[in-house]
Amino acid sequence: MFPRFLILVILMLFWASMSLADPMFLSVPKSGSSNFEVIRNGKVLGHHSFKFITNGQRLEVEVSAEIEYRLFSIPLYTHSHLATEVWQNGRLISMTATTNDDGEQLVLSVRELGDKLIIESSQGQEKVPGTTLPASFWSAAMLKSETLFSTLRGGILPIEVKYIGDEIVEVKGERRYTKHYRMIGGVERDLWFDSTDNMSLVYLKFEAEDGSIVEYQLR
Repeated sequence: MFPRFLILVILMLFWASMSLADPMFLSVPKSGSSNFEVIRNGKVLGHHSFKFITNGQRLEVEVSAEIEYRLFSIPLYTHSHLATEVWQNGRLISMTATTNDDGEQLVLSVRELGDKLIIESSQGQEKVPGTTLPASFWSAAMLKSETLFSTLRGGILPIEVKYIGDEIVEVKGERRYTKHYRMIGGVERDLWFDSTDNMSLVYLKFEAEDGSIVEYQLR
């Protein structure tokens, strides 16, 4: 009996240590994924989704987007985007992204080099501080940043973030308690993070260059 009891204790300690090594990452929803409808002036144009895979202190984020804007039956704009972000101990260590932006083919890669990130894109190669975050918008960590990098074309985007206030928004028919932030500068977005679900993104809104209102709503 004693050896069996001892083995059980050892297994319990092992499971506990595994649990401690796999904490909830900031802005990763409990569901493990976020799927948004992309809406322009009230009309659904496509989707933008995030899938989160955790393994100890490592986080992989798979991003996909498909957007098509039509006038009657004529496609006026199409956009597809696939990306994989790899995070370790709360820092981005690598990223790959491919984008078809209305026929323009874009490729981006990011790798860690010491305390820097090397970003290679259509704009060339850049070396930035290792704490620089991607403009993929799912993480509340970016709210403390002064710069982001574009996940399409590379390039550094200076930003300022203002806390607007606590707000209740309706998400999939449910009332959610959120914190509303406004980002201005090199990229402008209003973002709502769910304060009851690990500060996960639940709503995003911005004004496009043509004056239309674009929203990301959880589906």
